[in-house]
Amino acid sequence: SLSTPIIMADGDMIIRFVNPAATKMFKAAESALKVDLPHFDASDIEGRSMDYFHKDPSHQRAIMKNMSGPHNGNIRAGGKTLAFCATPKFDDKKNIVSVCVELEDRTEAITYQEQLDVLLNGISDMARKQEEGIISARVDPDGLDGAFSDVANLTNKMVFGHIATKKKILACMTAFAEGDFDHHVEQFSGERGFIN
Repeated sequence: SLSTPIIMADGDMIIRFVNPAATKMFKAAESALKVDLPHFDASDIEGRSMDYFHKDPSHQRAIMKNMSGPHNGNIRAGGKTLAFCATPKFDDKKNIVSVCVELEDRTEAITYQEQLDVLLNGISDMARKQEEGIISARVDPDGLDGAFSDVANLTNKMVFGHIATKKKILACMTAFAEGDFDHHVEQFSGERGFIN
């Protein structure tokens, strides 16, 4: 009944139990996982070796063999990242008798963090360039999706709006300097009204 996806394996690393939350997670990720693990079937996990989840089972076996306590890691396949914490249970001779594996699909969280990093780096880079006088610098929205793309575009719109306002002021000052005191400048909105 746990909401956390759990699988249990015996000392031979044969999966003996998959809780409903894990089955639900695997079913949701099945088509993506099949890209790298074509044999994967979310409804046929119990009774299979833990090797079922790995492209290189020998690497996983080496980790399991040397476990002395909980081990955290990631399974990456088909664009999915499944984080896990494998906790072994030992007998009195320090042999592994079972392993409880807690799972979490971290794909969305990792994608979110990657998008956030790209956006923050883009804004920081633009700010540095603006300080250096490169006022045309903008945040590159390519590679950003959804709200991250929106923030990049709104940031760019804000920067170019400030530049446009400065150009209008300079055009007015130039016209005044040339004796054209009838030159029209718009009534600026909000706090920009002080300019008028």
